[in-house]
Amino acid sequence: MRPASTPLAAPPAPGEDIPASTVYSHDFGSLEQPVRCVVRRAEDWAALWTAMRRNVHVSPPAPPPPVDFGARMVLLAGMGTRPTAGYGIAITGVRRTGAGVVVQVVQSTTGGCEVGMAETEPIHAVSIPRADAPVQFVENVRYGSHCEPP
Repeated sequence: MRPASTPLAAPPAPGEDIPASTVYSHDFGSLEQPVRCVVRRAEDWAALWTAMRRNVHVSPPAPPPPVDFGARMVLLAGMGTRPTAGYGIAITGVRRTGAGVVVQVVQSTTGGCEVGMAETEPIHAVSIPRADAPVQFVENVRYGSHCEPP
């Protein structure tokens, strides 16, 4: 597992869409710091899974979702700890460009909505066909886009 490049804010990159399948998505991901990472090895996926599930006390622990790392890799976006419910993160698109792989990440914030008072750590992980090209995460933020008017 290696960290991806620094997130940038930009419009979607031109290029070819890469199909992505959600491997895991949860509001309580146990990753306290924001993270964007690329996982190309099963042992790294197992270690990351353990970190994501460290606050889940189930015996025996659930194994990580299966991924064929000979043919696929995992992209993960984690928001880090947020003070309330109402936050979210999603990998909304992946494209192959001349410079590598570009991952679109959308973060949703509360934007002043009424929300539950529980700390959350939103995460989203997808699998895509394996690529050895550089990976860049591009960020977009939506403020309170899910709120209903009073």
